Amino acid sequence: MNYESPLEQYSIPINVFVRYLFLFALALNLFNKFYYLFILSLLIVSDLQFSLKRHISIRFFVLLLFSTSYWIALISYRAFDIRDLIAVFSCPIAFLIGASCICKNNQWVRYIYAIVLGLACHGFLNFIYNYGSLADSQRAPIDCWLQTEWVITGQISLFILLSGFSYYVFFIMRIRKSPILKSLFILLWIVGIQYNVLCATRTVVYSVALNILFSVALSIFVLKEHIPKNVLIILSVSLFAVLVYYFNFFGIRNYIESTALFERISLISQKGSSHDIYSRQGQIEQAFKQLLDYPFGGYRMVFPVKIEFIHNAYLNIAYGEGLIPAVLFLTYTILFLKNGLDYLKQNTNSQFVFVTSGLYLATLTYFLIEPVFEANTSFVTLFCFIDGLVCNQLAPKRGEAMVKKKNKQELGFSL
Repeated sequence: MNYESPLEQYSIPINVFVRYLFLFALALNLFNKFYYLFILSLLIVSDLQFSLKRHISIRFFVLLLFSTSYWIALISYRAFDIRDLIAVFSCPIAFLIGASCICKNNQWVRYIYAIVLGLACHGFLNFIYNYGSLADSQRAPIDCWLQTEWVITGQISLFILLSGFSYYVFFIMRIRKSPILKSLFILLWIVGIQYNVLCATRTVVYSVALNILFSVALSIFVLKEHIPKNVLIILSVSLFAVLVYYFNFFGIRNYIESTALFERISLISQKGSSHDIYSRQGQIEQAFKQLLDYPFGGYRMVFPVKIEFIHNAYLNIAYGEGLIPAVLFLTYTILFLKNGLDYLKQNTNSQFVFVTSGLYLATLTYFLIEPVFEANTSFVTLFCFIDGLVCNQLAPKRGEAMVKKKNKQELGFSL
């Protein structure tokens, strides 16, 4: 009698299942050993099909140049540390691995699931660990692995990709097909919103709103779904929420207005306020003015008040490491946005356009608002892997398009 393992019953090859576990553990930052796990995964990873096709090689070399220039600038003012070297160069390596994975039957989407779940579960653990003290509006809650404070700017990364899943989870993913997975995503989504509200940070909330608005526009104007049912549901829920808030049913209005996030937004919205968004705008404007004065970074820009970072990934890199790595990182951002656009063009009939567009939009939002690379470099590494996966999916269709274009040109020449 032949014995079948549970993995064989569900048709999941052992090597693929191991990848799921490693990606989940990496995203979870298990025991704060992200880069140990990253190196171990490089040693055991198998059945990769390395490819340096044009669209893959361009992105890889831009990332490699970024990492190199960033590293050179970093060691100019900081002592050599092998951990910094691994962290900085993990980005192009992760991208190349993602672009080289052999993915069958939508395995690449399951890899993304593992990353999003791992990050969100890390956030869930931090939420539980800090639950008793979150009412005090902590801006640097304790990390469950580090056992020390971790500024909320970095902890946003734990829920930012899940915020890009909002429309997909609530309106595209079918509970009949994936009841446990959908329920888990929804639970973690609720915890993520609650955690960010209690910590008085807006980035994840803004990302959720952008994701829903963009996905609705995508459904109507690109996928040509004329006033889809989901739009009517969103409008109805929004109207209901407004009425509940306005009439203060169940004391909802009192609760919302007592939250740290609402109080912070109220301060920001006061005319002439010097809080938060105004100071951030001032930082960004002054950083732009000083870019050419300090092209090699070194944290030498001068601001009215002492600041440790700028709330923009590109300007913060320029602030610390100079213009060259900042421009290269911006170039990579443009390339990954092109990836998302190309996937959208080639897969208008696929539900996964909501996955890719949501992830790219959420990541762009995070890059524009926070100093991501310094706040959580491992997040950028994970995103580079995801971008590599999407590149991998585009490779065959790009090849087919080039062949058709070449045949068309030859046909025109013969005529």
